Amino acid sequence: MTQEELLRIIRNEDGTYHHVERESAIWELQDEDVLFDLARNLTRDRRTDPALAVVAAEEIRDPEKLVRLAVEAADYRTSEYAVEQLEDPELLSVIRKTEDEKAAKERWFSPLEDKQDPEELSARLRILAAERLTDKSPLVGLALEDRSFDHFDNGYPIREELNRMKAGYLNILLESPELLRKYAEQEDEIRALHYMAQRTQDIPTLKCIIEKCENGTVDSSADISPDKEMIRCAAAAAKRMLEEALRVEKLWSGFDHLPEADRAKADSLKLEYETSSRGTGWESADITVNGESHTCNISDVGNTVADFEEYVRALRDNSFGYFTWSGEPGRYTWFLARRDPYIYVEIPGFSGGFFLRTDTFLDAVLGDSGTVPNMD
Repeated sequence: MTQEELLRIIRNEDGTYHHVERESAIWELQDEDVLFDLARNLTRDRRTDPALAVVAAEEIRDPEKLVRLAVEAADYRTSEYAVEQLEDPELLSVIRKTEDEKAAKERWFSPLEDKQDPEELSARLRILAAERLTDKSPLVGLALEDRSFDHFDNGYPIREELNRMKAGYLNILLESPELLRKYAEQEDEIRALHYMAQRTQDIPTLKCIIEKCENGTVDSSADISPDKEMIRCAAAAAKRMLEEALRVEKLWSGFDHLPEADRAKADSLKLEYETSSRGTGWESADITVNGESHTCNISDVGNTVADFEEYVRALRDNSFGYFTWSGEPGRYTWFLARRDPYIYVEIPGFSGGFFLRTDTFLDAVLGDSGTVPNMD
């Protein structure tokens, strides 16, 4: 069958051919230039199932064509597929080209995405590419280049929130303390510093933020009170987090310097955790550590048992945090600091805290519902 005959089947202008026949015709095409044009054009035809564009994209191997398809396709799923096939250099190219595209507002019209903000879809695609980068170091420069607050309303800067891309880049950098420190040292936007101060637990980064706020080395207009208030808030948030981070650092330093026999107790410490419903609006958690027990009666006006399990599941290695249940009256507050293969836990109703193995704690709280990682 000739190329023209195959394309006639795929285009199906008279409605004669079924989806399977059109899909088979795509597989028979050999020319990647033709496949690229076909994939791109299929995403722009509202009469066509955009899934056919993905079928055409699957036959493209040329990275340059995949980059173009990611940027030029009018269906998000096709662009997403193209991005998922690329390596670091091409991913950076997608980020740059998508950012520079002038027709973003007219680009996306897939039935799946009709109600989505076109600019949000373009941002989502760039963030997807950024997340897939093996080497995340270019994101430092991208985040610095993204000047979120170069917009003015009646002469005053708009400082409601970080834009999508700035927040997206920072959320990725937050996973890499070394890159985050490098970024914080060069950043002078107060809103970005405030964003980090509320989210990072990295001690050098927090100290950098505090120093910038207190020494006036941030991008701010002294006569605009929202700016001055933001500086105070950023410094206060960083100081609160720094205090907790230094406390956790001291806890682990103390644990590391314990005699071997005392550290070994953490390997054998037993934790029992059982929950049950106590009627409408109430739950209970019975907690036992080495034979000592305490019961928490939990009201559903606040966090639930399920919320705690989700919090524990999300707590990452080398992080810490508080979690609170409401007791009506009173409350029950947990403090967890994880540094695999151990975790430090302050449990409601118990005096002091305990070091125990992370897998022991996760198994007690999550049981079969949680994945217990390899701690070796």
